Amino acid sequence: MKNLIQLRSIIVLFLSAFGLSQANAAAPTWTVNPASFQYNMTMMAVVNVNCSELKNPSSMVGVFVGSECRGKALTSEVINGRYLASVFVYSNSVAGENLTIKVYNASNDSTYDAKNEILFQQNASYGNASAPFSIYTNNAPSNILLSENKVRENASLNSLIGTLSASDLDAGETFSYSLTSGEGDKDNAHFRVSGNQLVLAASVDFSVQNTCTIRVRTTDSKGCQFEKVLSLSVISKTILPANNYISPNADGINDYFMVEDIDSYKEYALTIYNEQGLEVYSIDSNYRNNWDGTYEGNPLPTGAYSYLFKNTSGTVYKGIINLVKSN
Repeated sequence: MKNLIQLRSIIVLFLSAFGLSQANAAAPTWTVNPASFQYNMTMMAVVNVNCSELKNPSSMVGVFVGSECRGKALTSEVINGRYLASVFVYSNSVAGENLTIKVYNASNDSTYDAKNEILFQQNASYGNASAPFSIYTNNAPSNILLSENKVRENASLNSLIGTLSASDLDAGETFSYSLTSGEGDKDNAHFRVSGNQLVLAASVDFSVQNTCTIRVRTTDSKGCQFEKVLSLSVISKTILPANNYISPNADGINDYFMVEDIDSYKEYALTIYNEQGLEVYSIDSNYRNNWDGTYEGNPLPTGAYSYLFKNTSGTVYKGIINLVKSN
């Protein structure tokens, strides 16, 4: 028996040394003396740590002015399955003091600074049992954007559709992206996400649909998520995604005849004709978006120039380029 007692003592000492002797081993020692203050207000709150609502009655909320604790409470009031903290907050000012909030999560023995900042007001009530005040430690992403909302019918598989980005109130956040199931996911199978890029995974048919919808999820570095349905227009393969107007004046805008995703057209030959049908530009393949309205190095006059863009498989694009000569 003596040996057993000694063994248990050793185990307790070991656990204590590593902060594992009880769930609240590192619980903060926040203290407040209500008798030192003239005024108070109340807060009935739920706590979200990285977008997950705490459900441990040993978790704690502390309210502070600077480093001075002005109120604390455990999340021990369970109402409708939610764990609420009922906090009395104290002050010697009737109103106006800036209050910050700290949260202790008993489930992982960690303390967090909340994002909320509130003002003290004598007899104010932040939240109640049916509509508790929400304390949160991380802002979730609030929007997802796609740099390009078009997909060509004849785009090659694995071609880049656009770049994804997210909005978040927290500066310096990083995000991951994925396609997810739910409302608006009917065309998810046509795409995949690689890093922050949306990539074509299966071809689309303009004769079947002229719009694709996908459901995208973004997750920030702390695990908070946001989902959004994005719509993409399907561009018919009979329409070349190119500008029909150029004004080559070196201002960086419409200086060249540009074809979107030009690398998908490496096998295409391009010929351009003036209004009299005379050839002014020709290349057998691998056009590089570099025709600037010249012929043999000389600027061409203002006018409507026709183009023929075709490959050896029989796909042909025809159109007009309106050239406006700079003065």
